[in-house]
Amino acid sequence: MMYSIVDAEFKGNRKGKTILFNNMEIRNHYQYFGLWYARDGSDNTLITTEIYSSNSEEPFKPADFTEEIKENAFKQAKRLAIDLSKRWTWVAARVDGENYCGLKAEAPMKGHLYVNYSTIKNKTSGFDLLNKGMFKGGEADFFKLCIEDFKSKEDYADTIMYVVMAKDLPPADWRVDHLCLGIQNVPVLVSKAIFPDDRIYSSWFGQNPLSNIKK
Repeated sequence: MMYSIVDAEFKGNRKGKTILFNNMEIRNHYQYFGLWYARDGSDNTLITTEIYSSNSEEPFKPADFTEEIKENAFKQAKRLAIDLSKRWTWVAARVDGENYCGLKAEAPMKGHLYVNYSTIKNKTSGFDLLNKGMFKGGEADFFKLCIEDFKSKEDYADTIMYVVMAKDLPPADWRVDHLCLGIQNVPVLVSKAIFPDDRIYSSWFGQNPLSNIKK
């Protein structure tokens, strides 16, 4: 299996849930693996996300996290790319300074990658817009990760994230940041990719930033 929600022990003899990812299996099928922040469902708590990683043969969670992301910072960044070079990744959530949260993974879904873009000609002062639109890519898989802080009604809606896994990414010479990747039916803000016209671009599903430029 690529992922499962498991019981875990944390520092201070605290117990809670974490979602364990088998990166070896994920990287056999996907090029990109990320955690995208979607919604804060509770004004009363701040959720801190902890990322643990390991290269051990078996999935034994390390005592120390690899990365810690406060909720306000995650709201700003929106996305975290998970390092697929490691064998295992665990994601846990806790109320800042308090208990660990409950986690629920909804059913996986499929969508299509897309990139909103503008092709421009840079000038000494500013730029000219040559073309804009949306490129459509291949399939991606995702699921909603629901977080429960146990501070009010138990609805697993205190924070909503999406786990996304995608292949057939735009070519490397497009230099597209993952903030510019959109996935159909994933309600996370997507930045626009900007393509200067003085570069050469490979095709992606028959599409190219230099095609159909307005004269």
